[in-house]
Formats: sequence, structure tokens, C-alpha cells
Amino acid sequence: MVGWLNKLLGKAPRSETDGVDRGSRDPAEAEPLGQLEELLAGEPSEARWSSAGAWLESAPDSTQARAVERGLAWLDVWPDEQRCFVLYYPEQLESLPAWWRWVRRLQSHESTLSPEVLAVLLGAASEAAATQLVLPHAQLDADGAGRLAAWPGLERLTHLELPHNELGPAGAGALADSNAPVALRVLDLSANGVGDEGVEAIAPWLPGSSLEVLGLEFDELGDAGARVLAQALGGASLRELLLDGNELSAAGVVALARCAGLAGLMRLGLGDCDLSDRRGIEALVQADLAPGLQRLQLWGCMLGDRGIDALLEPGRLRCMSDLDLMSNQLTSAAAQRLANSAELETLRVLTLCHNRLRAAGAVALASSGALGGLATLDLADNELGDEGAVALAAASALGGLVSLDLSRNQIGPEGATALADSRLYARLERLRLRDNPIGSQGAASLAAALPRTRLRQLEVSAADVGAEGLARLKGAAGGTSCELLH
Repeated sequence: MVGWLNKLLGKAPRSETDGVDRGSRDPAEAEPLGQLEELLAGEPSEARWSSAGAWLESAPDSTQARAVERGLAWLDVWPDEQRCFVLYYPEQLESLPAWWRWVRRLQSHESTLSPEVLAVLLGAASEAAATQLVLPHAQLDADGAGRLAAWPGLERLTHLELPHNELGPAGAGALADSNAPVALRVLDLSANGVGDEGVEAIAPWLPGSSLEVLGLEFDELGDAGARVLAQALGGASLRELLLDGNELSAAGVVALARCAGLAGLMRLGLGDCDLSDRRGIEALVQADLAPGLQRLQLWGCMLGDRGIDALLEPGRLRCMSDLDLMSNQLTSAAAQRLANSAELETLRVLTLCHNRLRAAGAVALASSGALGGLATLDLADNELGDEGAVALAAASALGGLVSLDLSRNQIGPEGATALADSRLYARLERLRLRDNPIGSQGAASLAAALPRTRLRQLEVSAADVGAEGLARLKGAAGGTSCELLH
């Protein structure tokens, strides 16, 4: 807002370190600094950030110091996420760019960080006054966690993301030995094997914190860890809690469902938890958190059709926009229940891959009166066959779809031709038909209709369409904006 106002008034904002106003600037510097202002005082974007950095690197040494200070002022209105430096290899730290003080988000790209490199990186992060530290796949262990805990800049961080490292319970304990970073809004310790012991160690960080996102996916948590979390988060205001890939059962979910600090949740990940006992899903949908949930990840939870009945309790999931039910042993009965549920009228993304919906399930979804808002539907690996594809092709109820995944569904030439001739095909932007025996005939139908579609991406398997079919699809895609993946 400030940047736009200054631009409108033709003024540059003053930084605390800048004692020279615009009027006293050397006229020779006015034009180049104006170019920098145009980049940084405009709408924040990755392209502007990159261009501003390149501009500064090429600027004369006499201009750089002043430009860095001016840039800091113009960047005040930028989100810290967009003031990013990505570390691809440690040698980058040997010569920091001229715009280093502009950086607020420091992110490594799966780069192993030895103790020596980590020390240099943390020193550089202090120089940049970084507020976000993102270090995935860096092979950080308990010793690395201890170095982080001793780093003075930890108290300034709003984001600490350390997924896919080797912290273990000892690393979580080492972090917890530091002063709780009161500014922290995002904490991601996923895939670190922290376990229930590690959760118990970091629990003192959580009460009364500013935390909005907590990631503990694939961390070997059990129901005991879930109960510790529920107690520690009682006064929190989390927006996202990601616990996918752990060892929770209904008992752990019940404990979380009763936590008052989760009443404002917008996203909850419980994928791969054992919810075959309906008590877990019943507690979840009856809790205060249910009405505000927008994204719910329940993949691989062994829900079965009865679990879907419990999930769709009337009046509960009123804000749901993204529902992941992959690999839940669902049949056409569950598809029918989903298709008829008024709870899902706000749904934009529905993931049902790796179930057993079969043709009857596709027929139910195609005739749904509640799923008209869907933009993305994933039905891969559901044994739909030609009958299911024909039903979806004729579906007027799914007119909002822009992405459809029908991979591995035993769809042959008949189903592919029905899709090609449908309004659904004409409206889609992405269609996946991998691992379906559509043959050259089905490919020819898809190719002939392709110029009349909005497709930007079409996926097939080369082995399934044959050389002739693939040649036709390539020829048709060549005259459109559609990318053919095969």
C-alpha cells in the first residue's frame, strides 16, 4: 500500500538509515534508482524480485549501497515469502549477492548442511535478518538442532521448516531447550521421526504461541503424542494441523477433536491413520472444528462406506472445499452418498482414487445434484470401465470440472470416444487417461476433437494408443496450446 502511494505521489520512502532525500540526490543516480523503484514499488512477484536482484548486481559499486537502502524501504510492503534466496549448493555462501540484506526467506534446495556450513548459513541469515528458515533434506541431526537452538536469530523466526531431516526425539528435545520463538507462525518437523517423545519435548513451545501451521507428518506419532498435542494446543489458534502418515487411531483423533485450540482449523491432515473404528470420524465431525474445515485429508484411513456415512453428518462440513478420500475401500454406495450430500456443495476438489467405485459409482457422481462446484475430480484406479466413462461423458452435473483423472480404469475405445464427443471434454483443461486400453481408435477420436477443447494438458500411455494413435494425438496437439504427455 505504502509503495503504491509513494509511486503515485512520485516520492521514494525514506529508510531510517537514509539521511538524503530525493531532492538532494545526484541527478545522475535519479534515473537508475527510478528503475529499481519501478520494480520494487510495484505489485510483488517472483519476476520483479529476480529482476531487481539482477539490476542491483549490474549496478555500479558507487550506486549499490544507496540502492540497497532504498530497496529495503520499498520492500517493506512485500511478503517475506517473496523475499527469498534459494541455496542450491554450499559454495553459494562464499560470495553473497549484493542484495543479500533484502532476503527474508532463506531456503535450501535439498542441500546437505555439514556443521561448518550450517554455522556459515546461520551467520548469513543473521546478516539478512531472515524471518523464515526452510531447510528440507539437509541431513540435520540432533547436533544440528542444537546449533539452531543456540542461534540468536531463532527468536525472530516466523517460519521454521525442517522436513525430511534426521532430528529424532533428541533433535526435538534440543530445539525445545531454546527459548520458545514467540513470533513463530509455521513449524514443520515432518518426516523427522520425532515420535511421541519428541512431541512431548516441544509441547512447552505451543501454549499461547502465535502458531498457525504445525506439520508433524510421517513422524512416528501415536495416540499418546496426539493426546500431548491436544493438551498443549488448548490455547492455540491453529489454522493447519498436518499429521498424515502417523500411527494414530480413533483414540488419538478423539483427543484432538476435543481440543478447543483447534476450533479455528481450516486444514486437517490425518492421512494413513486408522479410522476403521467409527468413533474417530464421529468425534471429528461432531467437534467444534468441523464447521470451519476447508481441507480434510483422510487418505488411506480405512473408512469404508460406513465411515463416509459418519463423515457426512448433516450440518457439519459446511465450508469444505478440498476432500481427500484416496484408498479408503469405498464402493459405489459411498459414491452415491457423496453425490447426494448437501454438505459438499462448496467442494472444489474431490480425490477418490484407488477405491472400488466401479461403473455404478461413476453413474452416481455423474448424476449428482451436489457436486456442481467441483473443479478437480480424481477417479484414478476405480475400475470404472467404458460404462463409467460414458456416464461421466454425459454428466451435465459436473459442468464446472477443469481437471479430471481417469487413469487406470480399464477404459477402452468406446469410453474414450464418448469422452471425446462430450461437452465435458470440450470444457476440461486437464485430462489424464494413462494406463487405459483406449487403442488407436480412441486416440483418433480424442485427436479429432482436441482443437475444439480448452485442454492444456492431455495424458495418455504411448503403449496403450500405439504408434499411429500417438502420431495423431501429437499432430492434433501441435496445432493447439495443449501439452501432450505420454
